[in-house]
Amino acid sequence: MENVELLVNLPDFLKELKDFQAIGQSESPEFTTAWERLDTWLKDRFISSMTEEGLSEMEKYLHIRPLDSDSPDDRRQRLLAVENKALPYTLRKLKEVLANACGEGNTDVEINNFSVSIPVKLASLRSLDFIRETVEQMLPMNMVYEISVIYNRWGNFTKKTWGDMKPHTWESAYQNEKWQKGA
Repeated sequence: MENVELLVNLPDFLKELKDFQAIGQSESPEFTTAWERLDTWLKDRFISSMTEEGLSEMEKYLHIRPLDSDSPDDRRQRLLAVENKALPYTLRKLKEVLANACGEGNTDVEINNFSVSIPVKLASLRSLDFIRETVEQMLPMNMVYEISVIYNRWGNFTKKTWGDMKPHTWESAYQNEKWQKGA
């Protein structure tokens, strides 16, 4: 945050007085600190812009223990998923919560009578526990569920050479549906 310059708003004849210059210099750090605290407070009101301290406070309030390996973005995504778990629990709401937790297009929900199958593409296996808790909370007790993690399989790439794969990154192979289906 920039230094708060108090003399800017004074009339020119007051800016020239040494007393006002001294007051401006001595009080400027106090106002800078106040503005920085206000800016932090405002950022901590919204999950998408929370500071580390704000994330910790919200996790403490919601009884969420972050993993040591979680990045601030992972923590924000988990908080957003918890925030989005609001009643009523419908199929559409379950899909929305899972999409927020896993990323758009990385999950699906298939229902067959009282059986629910949820294939999930995860960036981190540590997210699986959170998804399991979410599904347990949102599904009715008379339904059974199975969560399966979709991995890239080496079998999908056996016909390829390193030269074929050179223009691609691991991330692009993971996220590209063509590679998931074994192109």
